[in-house]
Amino acid sequence: ILLALIFIIYKLWNLLHVPQNIAHIPAVPLYKTFIATLSKMTFEEKRSYLYKDLLNEHGIARYFFRSKWTILIGDAHLANEIYLNADKFPKLLSTQMFPESLAAKFIGDNVVFSNDKLWKKYRASVNSAFKIQFDTRLFIEGVSELIQVIDNNAGSEIDMSHYFRRLTMEVLGLGLMNIKFNSILTPNPEFNYHYNNIMKCLNIPITLIFQSLDTPSNPMMRSAYDSEPKDILSLMLLSMDKDEKLTDKEIRDNIMMFVLAGHDTTALALTVAIYFLCKHPNFQDKARREALAIFGKPGNDKKLPFIDSIIKESLRMYPPVAFLPARLTKSEFIANDIQIPASSLILVETFHIQNSSKYWQNPSEFNPYRFYESSNSTKIAYPATSWSPFGGGERMCSGLGFSMMEQRITLALLLLNYKFELN
Repeated sequence: ILLALIFIIYKLWNLLHVPQNIAHIPAVPLYKTFIATLSKMTFEEKRSYLYKDLLNEHGIARYFFRSKWTILIGDAHLANEIYLNADKFPKLLSTQMFPESLAAKFIGDNVVFSNDKLWKKYRASVNSAFKIQFDTRLFIEGVSELIQVIDNNAGSEIDMSHYFRRLTMEVLGLGLMNIKFNSILTPNPEFNYHYNNIMKCLNIPITLIFQSLDTPSNPMMRSAYDSEPKDILSLMLLSMDKDEKLTDKEIRDNIMMFVLAGHDTTALALTVAIYFLCKHPNFQDKARREALAIFGKPGNDKKLPFIDSIIKESLRMYPPVAFLPARLTKSEFIANDIQIPASSLILVETFHIQNSSKYWQNPSEFNPYRFYESSNSTKIAYPATSWSPFGGGERMCSGLGFSMMEQRITLALLLLNYKFELN
């Protein structure tokens, strides 16, 4: 028993011990971390309790996060330095983040969790695929089905967050793989059922869910070659055949990453936008008038500046990803006169930067006019580096345009058909 106790104490000390080379960095006390972990505080309450003041004062903070001492970055200019110098601040790989875990196997190697030559290989293929002009009918079809569901439930409450998750899965299926998942109209769609179980426990092998992605000889995969490419998977497959750049597993891992990155994040962004439109009926009315005036005219599907401003302001206040993927410092660097040693784990705290009074006037106020510019008004000035829900630099999310178009068309069509109110 004594030996077991000594072993446990040793392991705890080894886990919690602060390395000497980062001991000088302003830190969140461990006791606060434990209290916040065990408490029922909301995310905003936790960050306020733990490190908001430290980030306001120093721009960085040392924080025990996911069993590792991590350096949080809450300064927009430091974040921009990290974005623009990907070679000096490489991504933490999934195998480093979750060593020997099912999560690492599930995520695999992809354009998000890779570096150097491997990342450049993925990025070249992904960029060529995302350069296509997505047909707006891809998004309209899904929203039209959502409208059917809402109409069928007329007079009753609708959980929009639930149906936004179904909508984004349907759009991803069509946009990424040209597969219709029937996620919206089907009461219990099979794909969504399996996907949700994976998210809960990560114990279902990916090949059970994505059997059709195992080999290009599969009829579904081969059909990508029989017509003009319309989806990301087809274009990546064609790239693979021409240059033999990506293996089947690499294709699958990247598609899985797109699903993970584009499903809950876009659904959450839409939910937040609808919530704020309910809270601010004047903005909802203005957005509806814009949709009525513009949406549906040839070539005008992208010209919804006020709706775009609503989306951007929603993403500012509640970025779907509060922490961007972790990075490592390749060499020592100075952050606001504080020395950060090489091999330090760093996280850009997007939520803090985008809600900081250092960069934003009245940051807790929902104000789409921060991003809106028309003949009658001027956009409110803000530092470009302080808005980065999709990251920045060459590692910026490839799906930015896809997500923004999906949100824009979804909100416009819903506003054309309904007035939204909170229960």
